[in-house]
Amino acid sequence: PKLPGFGCHTVDDGNFRFVGVFALQLFDFLSDINLAVEIWLQPDVLSNYLLLGIAVASIVFILFPYAVNLRYASKINQLVAGNECAKMYFETSTTFYSLLVALSGSCYASMALCSSNIFGLDKFSAGLTQTEMKQLRKLRVISNTLLENIPQIIVQIVYAGFVLKSVNSAIVFAFIASILSATSTLLRYFVEREQTDVAGGGKHIIWYHLVLQISMNNVGQYGISEKQRKAIKNHKGRRKALISKLSELFSVLKQNITIARTDITKYGAILFVNHVVYASELLLMPENENSVNDGHGEGEGDAQLLPQLYLSRLFALQRHEIDQIFRAHFGLSNEFFVRQQFKLSTMKKGIWLVNQDERDIVDEYDHVQATQKMTVVAVPGQKLVDLELRWMQQTTVDSSLPVSSSEPGR
Repeated sequence: PKLPGFGCHTVDDGNFRFVGVFALQLFDFLSDINLAVEIWLQPDVLSNYLLLGIAVASIVFILFPYAVNLRYASKINQLVAGNECAKMYFETSTTFYSLLVALSGSCYASMALCSSNIFGLDKFSAGLTQTEMKQLRKLRVISNTLLENIPQIIVQIVYAGFVLKSVNSAIVFAFIASILSATSTLLRYFVEREQTDVAGGGKHIIWYHLVLQISMNNVGQYGISEKQRKAIKNHKGRRKALISKLSELFSVLKQNITIARTDITKYGAILFVNHVVYASELLLMPENENSVNDGHGEGEGDAQLLPQLYLSRLFALQRHEIDQIFRAHFGLSNEFFVRQQFKLSTMKKGIWLVNQDERDIVDEYDHVQATQKMTVVAVPGQKLVDLELRWMQQTTVDSSLPVSSSEPGR
């Protein structure tokens, strides 16, 4: 759907369920406050010790989970440390995110709304993946369900059954909201945990960038034209369609590829991609590349090298088909092509300007460099040196061309 104005564009993967999660949390939070106010306004609240205890409990189990959620919100960069796209979002949208947390009393519900991608608005495109939201769901179980919903349900039952000996609208609304919130959260948490247990381990979750750029031979003084920029903007929200084409090309499940965000740059666009690689796929690699430096690795960094090498080979074999998919998807001409990057420095986010023939040299250099990290016998050292010299020569062919060094999306 597309919302007219407000900088919106068409999207095909807007998650309105996350909007429902935030709305239910907001309703639950406000109904608890409303009930607490009613309890404290009872004329005998100070003389009736049972009522006073209920009144104190109603406030405690609002303020304590609220403080816990504010604490989680303050550590948001640590919670999304593995997602560069989300880190960039929360660094630039701290005020908006903090406002949502303060309004709803929930760190998780606010993150869900920020990652819903509704209407293609940048404010709702944090880039958190479904897998990451599943992992973060335990925050909601602890801070909202265990610390707020269940205690509030007990408060409501005691207040209605032992003090009023009846029910009113405030109790009904608060009870329904608490029951719905607690039930939906716990049910989804245990179902997803069971699915994770059944699926088991043996998979690597890899982040990389797909850099869509115009060839150096066709770039204008100010980068891509306004028409090309508009074409990218109009289609960048159709992530599900692009994922479908890429998954068909790679013969993998659609759930294994996630495009978290697309940022338009001076020379094209950068797509933040999350890709699941199973251990069984790595076994298909050549024997001399299916090893890691005699087992003397350096922890998690080395553990990522083999799946990264696998993905670099996968893209190298399908590079021309990938170019065609992106051109057709964004409605661009043959002067655009795609490069894969696992890390992008500030300079590379401005996009190195090369033409399509030179792209092959750069890609070969990246692949050989990654291969040497994996095994000392795979590639002769001289070949890497030669490629590095050719890469430096090609990327400095015309230093007069403007190269943007600004961060995407700023």
